[in-house]
Amino acid sequence: LLELGIYGNFATILLNGKFSQDETLVRTYFRQIVDGLEHLHSKGISHLNLKPESLFLCDNYVLKIGNFSSSHSSDEKGPITVKGTKNFRAPEIKNMECQDPKAADIFSLGIILFVLKYNMLPYYEDERVKGYDLYDTLLNSSFVFWEIYLQCREKKIEVDEDFNQLFMGMVKKDPKERLTIAQIKESYWYNGEIYEQKDLKYVMGAKLGITSPYKAHH
Repeated sequence: LLELGIYGNFATILLNGKFSQDETLVRTYFRQIVDGLEHLHSKGISHLNLKPESLFLCDNYVLKIGNFSSSHSSDEKGPITVKGTKNFRAPEIKNMECQDPKAADIFSLGIILFVLKYNMLPYYEDERVKGYDLYDTLLNSSFVFWEIYLQCREKKIEVDEDFNQLFMGMVKKDPKERLTIAQIKESYWYNGEIYEQKDLKYVMGAKLGITSPYKAHH
């Protein structure tokens, strides 16, 4: 039996474009993802397919991580052969060279953070945007990523330095250089303002136009 994600997954929630307009809300749910991932890692479990479709909004507007068909246990022996999901997977998962599954989760978490904040991907693995390979730029020339990214996107976005430091620290090409969960939780952006649980009912209800769980489910 599986718990019902009564309000759906975050891929669906992000479609209305209202979520990313509230940075406090983005931070609130990012911290919930971090807490969930920290618990998984403490039990020796790496998810290896984190993406908005794997994040569910349950009772009391609490985020929970699901879809564990690609997960890896520290007790398992042999190579890691999961393929992950394009545009969210770590490069070592894409290349089937993963040695540290927890670090691979951190990369995916960084991409999710970007999507939550901007409601768009930072790159497409196999596509160029206006002639630029944003995927290669992020991995190999991160110091010019934002300059090129902003040229490629018609929608103007503001880049906060605290957010940039956190995001870039999570998506390093070398898994050994990525931030750990402990370091993420020490970052300035992470420790900004969040909504208390009692406020989420009203904030999310307004964002999603939900008046009752029954209506959301149907």
